[in-house]
Amino acid sequence: MSRLCENTNQQVGTENCVAGSAPPRSAPATAGSARRPRPPLPPQQPDQPYQPQQPYQPPKKRKKWPWIVGIIVVVFIAIIGGCAAFVGGVANEIDKESKSTVDVTYRVTGDGTAGSIVYSDANFNSAQDTEASLPWEKKVTLTGFGKVASLTASNSFDGNGKITCEILVDGTVKNSQTANGPGASASCSYSASSSD
Repeated sequence: MSRLCENTNQQVGTENCVAGSAPPRSAPATAGSARRPRPPLPPQQPDQPYQPQQPYQPPKKRKKWPWIVGIIVVVFIAIIGGCAAFVGGVANEIDKESKSTVDVTYRVTGDGTAGSIVYSDANFNSAQDTEASLPWEKKVTLTGFGKVASLTASNSFDGNGKITCEILVDGTVKNSQTANGPGASASCSYSASSSD
């Protein structure tokens, strides 16, 4: 049977061994070892109450949705502003074009007399001259959006020769057509703009 030792209330370093007794539960006794005392607790300050430490909290993350909503609002405002500017610019151009005017000269030349001359006037109505002597010329001021100049000249049925129609804007011929023979027709048209 082995010898087992147990600490008693004697000074450190002395042992009282009893055969068959169990060692203390804290640690087995070995030759030359002594029980280590616990380090003392720090003294409490009498005027400071005990305050437990707060557990670590990670920093709060910024919310992203206000930034996303803000960006969407800014983009929406920019689109609306761009559309408003575009519509305003288009409306301004339409207004300018509707008030603009173009001076058009209709001219018919040929041999003899024309059976009839039909042309568009300032109000986009058709006007007609019959049995006009040639050369024939008419000045018209066109206004509005569709400034379409139209001229048709026809030979009389008893006339024999050629007939020519011309549309001029600022002295420049924009369209010219010629027809030959009795009852022949020459037709000219031109879409004028305010830049002409």
